[in-house]
Amino acid sequence: MSKTVFLTLGLPLVAACALTLGACGETTPSGNNTSADMSVAPDMTVLADTTAPTFSGAQSATAALGSITLTWNAASDDRTAASGIVYQIYQSTTSMGQTFTNPAATSAAGATSHKLTGLTASTKYFYVVRAQDAAGNIDKNTTEVSATTPAPDLQAPTFGGVTGATAAGNSITLNWTAATDNNSQPANIVYRIYQATTAGGQNFATATFTSNPGATSFQVPYLTPSTTYYFVVRAVDESGNVSTNTQERSAMAVTPTFAANVQPLLTNACAGCHQGAGAANGLDLSAGKAYAAMVGVNSKDCPSTKLVMASQANNSYMMMKINGAGVCFVGGRMPPGGALPAAQASTISGWINAGALNN
Repeated sequence: MSKTVFLTLGLPLVAACALTLGACGETTPSGNNTSADMSVAPDMTVLADTTAPTFSGAQSATAALGSITLTWNAASDDRTAASGIVYQIYQSTTSMGQTFTNPAATSAAGATSHKLTGLTASTKYFYVVRAQDAAGNIDKNTTEVSATTPAPDLQAPTFGGVTGATAAGNSITLNWTAATDNNSQPANIVYRIYQATTAGGQNFATATFTSNPGATSFQVPYLTPSTTYYFVVRAVDESGNVSTNTQERSAMAVTPTFAANVQPLLTNACAGCHQGAGAANGLDLSAGKAYAAMVGVNSKDCPSTKLVMASQANNSYMMMKINGAGVCFVGGRMPPGGALPAAQASTISGWINAGALNN
């Protein structure tokens, strides 16, 4: 005989399970399965970035001829790194007259300064700088800085011109007293050197040489021996204004010496390959060894020919290699990186023709 088993509450087992709201895998009284309720996905929607960067605005404005440079401290943002923030620059010629819908410029990302160019001289400009994050949010600061562009510099330096020209071998050293200028410091003034072989024959449209800024001397190298050279030196300020003095000094280039004129040339052009135990072709042209290695020494390429034959540049194998031709020319022209300038080749040949002295 079958029997129905009751729990202590007096309910059938099935009913007891029903009271546990599906603990036995049955449906709840409402008919919804509890496992289906637990599978509902949470809301993972990412909120849009609507927060502008935190930014204190422009810090300074520094004017130069035709330009103004703005600086600021980097902004911070809740989502965009400082390196990704750009800065919108608003410009006006009246205080707080900026149009904030139309920036004059946009900085590079992560910048903390920006130079605006092409500005009108003798004009005061006002600027507001605002930070923009990667989402396009722009801060609303109204910090304003200003600067006035200077008037054009049309005044040439005050300069007395070249004061001396001294020959040493086939080089001539020029000297002068530093120029002064209304805007440029002496350290920023450069000097144009005009050279001629006749008095007053300089072409002032094209400088022969230009000095380093702040120089008060210049060495003109590799000149033709027994030739007199005439020089005019003019000062140039940072705005490009040039003095117009015609002060002239001259000197005669003389026979080049080995120590002052030839060895420095060999060191610069040849010793890279020709020095030390691994010197190319066993020829050491470094300082202290070059003279003995060249003068009166037979060439390995052409043993019947001296590397340097005193007083005979055309018959010296070194000049054949430098010129890339000769009665006993073998191999390639030297130096391998490119031919020596004619003036430098002339220095070596002039020294040889003068007796190839160890002077």
